[in-house]
Amino acid sequence: MALAKLRQATRYPGYKCIGDYHGGVYECDFVSPYTKSAGKLDAEIMFMLQDWSSDKSLNSLDEDSATLGYSRHVLTNRNLIRLLNATFGLTLRDAYGTNLFPFIKPGGMSADIPEADLIKAAREFALPQIRIVNPKLVICLGMQTFNAVREVSGLTSCPSQDSAIKDPFDLPGAETRIWCQAHTGYWGQLNRNKGDAGRVSRDWRKMKRDVIRRVGPQLAGKARRLATVPPPSAQPKAVSMARNEIRPLTMKENKMKYFILNNKRERPHRSIYALDDELRGFPIYDYDDKQALHAFNLEFQEMKPGSLALVFGQDLMVKDIFRVTGTKRKHASDLGKDVFVVYGEYLDSLGQPVRYRNFIAMNKLSNPNLDPNNNFRRGMLVAHVY
Repeated sequence: MALAKLRQATRYPGYKCIGDYHGGVYECDFVSPYTKSAGKLDAEIMFMLQDWSSDKSLNSLDEDSATLGYSRHVLTNRNLIRLLNATFGLTLRDAYGTNLFPFIKPGGMSADIPEADLIKAAREFALPQIRIVNPKLVICLGMQTFNAVREVSGLTSCPSQDSAIKDPFDLPGAETRIWCQAHTGYWGQLNRNKGDAGRVSRDWRKMKRDVIRRVGPQLAGKARRLATVPPPSAQPKAVSMARNEIRPLTMKENKMKYFILNNKRERPHRSIYALDDELRGFPIYDYDDKQALHAFNLEFQEMKPGSLALVFGQDLMVKDIFRVTGTKRKHASDLGKDVFVVYGEYLDSLGQPVRYRNFIAMNKLSNPNLDPNNNFRRGMLVAHVY
């Protein structure tokens, strides 16, 4: 996306860039990493948070943010996911999500960003994204985000959050309705719900009714279908969790094939190896020549770009699904030798962790090198299951 390249090439004085941290592990081909998980380009509904993270928050590596583009434990994201689902029947992948301000502010997450900088980012990044996606509804989370979009749309700012929520507007020259909602973080929800615990939920329902009146009931109906049924033209997705299930769905009919990788040594691959200039994604696994020649590990040779991989550690659990982008010879500084490093990019998630052997059994997959209970044998690092 041209806007992502613009963001990568742009520096705002006083701010850092997404790629400045941990060897560029958070870098992506979007304006905001959040779009990794909420990247439906023809979405009817788009949400926009103020900024993605802060310098202090990024001091330590966050695995969720690197793979998903957001942290699942953060209350802001948990509330947002809940409200999207409760109001529209949507998951993140059914919407388009981004941040108005795509750079990293100094200090902590509660640090302020000057209004002028927000307006500049709204003009250069936020408004163009809205024009590209062309959704029926844009949900601006927080008054500052909403007012910045109002300013670049030729409107005056709202003086308070209450007045902002009561004053949605139509984007000039488009069929997009733009609403303000309270920020989904702790303080945003607490302040809006003060004295009335159901106010935020009613705000969202009112927003839904307003948009339906303008675009018709198909918005709500389409939202419900999107949450449960993939569009006919969609490519088969990797195994995911059903909304009311406690185990992965079987996708055997789609003939998906996976490589299960054994990282019981808990090697921190992203800390050991840098990002590669030629391969997309980040390091997800490594193995040496001796391991590759083991009779059980010859299937490393079958793992090609485009293969799907899951990695388990000491807990024997798998969750995130990666698409392999390639394997390269690299120097492992901690081992003092060259090894093969597998690179991959986040593709999907099972929704919750599951033991790798249960994943194999539930989806009726198999591999002749596994024992009768689908366990890895001694010295086994890879299993191509299908």
